[in-house]
Amino acid sequence: MKNLFITIILMSTVVFGCNQVSKDKDYPTIMQEKNITLDLFDDCEDALDDSLHESAIGYIDSSVITPTSLIAYFKVKETCCKEFLGDYRIENDTLFFEFEQVNNQACPCLCWYRYKLDIKEIKEEYKGFVIRERFQ
Repeated sequence: MKNLFITIILMSTVVFGCNQVSKDKDYPTIMQEKNITLDLFDDCEDALDDSLHESAIGYIDSSVITPTSLIAYFKVKETCCKEFLGDYRIENDTLFFEFEQVNNQACPCLCWYRYKLDIKEIKEEYKGFVIRERFQ
């Protein structure tokens, strides 16, 4: 029984540990292959008193759309100390950029992260876009 318990702990450590590591390693490769850059501006801005906005939604400040590229300045309210990377897909003429936390840290505060998203050489046709957090 003791061996079974140790095996289960080891298996869960390997499965969950690999998932986190692969997330950190896959996004930079995907983003490079698909010509995606996601630049964070400044440190996060305190958002503890801001009750008007929902967390995990990308609020778009401005954007420039061309048939083969997208530049969008957006902000998202989330827990402090997080790091995000992402990927996109196109469905029904809409480009969906989904970002995901890639580190294992979260601090006990709430802040606005401000980003510049730049996607070049988009191969499929799209007319609009959505920015949102991806949850597992």
